[in-house]
Amino acid sequence: MLFSMAGRLTSGTLICLLVFCVCAVTFAGSCTQYDDLIDNGGYGLLNLKQQGVRGCNLDALYVPASVIKVATAYTALRILGPDYRFQTQVYLDAQHNLYIKGFGDPFLVSEFVDKGIEQFAALGVSTVHNLFIDDTAYALEHIPPGSELSDNPYDAPVGAAAVNFNSVAFVVDAGGQVRSGEPQTPFLPIMQEKAQGRKPGAYRVNICSSPEQQQVEPARYTAQLFQSLFSKHKIEFTGIPGRRPVPDDARLLCVLFSEKRLEDMLVSMLHYSSNYIANQIFLACGARQYGLPATWEKAARVEREILGRVFGQESAQSWKIYDGAGLSRENRLSIRATLTLLESFFPYHHLLKKRDSVFVKSGTMEGIYNYAGYLNDHTAFVIYLNQPNNGRRKVLRRLIRMQGEKGS
Repeated sequence: MLFSMAGRLTSGTLICLLVFCVCAVTFAGSCTQYDDLIDNGGYGLLNLKQQGVRGCNLDALYVPASVIKVATAYTALRILGPDYRFQTQVYLDAQHNLYIKGFGDPFLVSEFVDKGIEQFAALGVSTVHNLFIDDTAYALEHIPPGSELSDNPYDAPVGAAAVNFNSVAFVVDAGGQVRSGEPQTPFLPIMQEKAQGRKPGAYRVNICSSPEQQQVEPARYTAQLFQSLFSKHKIEFTGIPGRRPVPDDARLLCVLFSEKRLEDMLVSMLHYSSNYIANQIFLACGARQYGLPATWEKAARVEREILGRVFGQESAQSWKIYDGAGLSRENRLSIRATLTLLESFFPYHHLLKKRDSVFVKSGTMEGIYNYAGYLNDHTAFVIYLNQPNNGRRKVLRRLIRMQGEKGS
């Protein structure tokens, strides 16, 4: 087992805890009632009104997986604010070279790009010579923490100027012909490349699984999408696409503000557990707090600072954060720390997905099966199972049943 089980306290023992800056009555017992479901894990319940905590193995450290996204959402709300909108800047120089400078908008998708081109076409742009993508707002030290370098969309790299969640949809027909897999996106050369060797069917794949190309390919994909939509808006393209910083003599043509507010983006991130959206927002927090360019180190630092205020300095051994999506297996959270996070996050609990009247965020990896959320408007819960057997739904149903029997 990855972790030793926490010391067991007799059920009903009263311990007045000053950890996390609240004096909570804790009933920390064994997992005896869950022995058939819990091999390496535990659970916790927090009464948000009375500050009562009960559960088992509350202080053992577990891999939280995507439960970390709750921490990222909370950090973003504190640093960026619910009404924050990402921006993408468009520049034009005297030679009619167009520059797209990105700042990590997670929702720079085909429909939005189409509207953006319509916007600068209305400003009089009818000819574009060269098209350059400026992604210098990011200076990433390495690939996303926890990346498996697969072509699965959940493993997509991030980018300062990246489109369609850095994944591409296409269809291979019975005759081997390739077409776009979505009506809003025209056929692009990258689709033909990614379709090579694939059997007939519909696909959505990560655009790049090579560590050496994870900053180059997003820019290439973005350039292809913009270029392909120029003709729709009667813009003549006469040059080549490329990747280059905006020169000093280029003028700002317009700013494309994201259609979604941050709070709306967080709903998508939490409901679909999008690693791509989470890491884009994670990086934006670091850049806002410590300045451009965005780096993994800045992002992790600001999230640790925000969580440090939530958990208190005395809880430094109860959590470790390395990324914003939860892909890194180096992340650690205790059940008690997660309950404290949920207490702070409660004003935003409506952002979580509701399943069978329970607001919940799941965290799933191989050998990791977690839940965290709210049973009702006064009870937060955490279930961490770092074990081969996925019994979290059964644990949750048992918790709900026991809560009903206690009338709390």
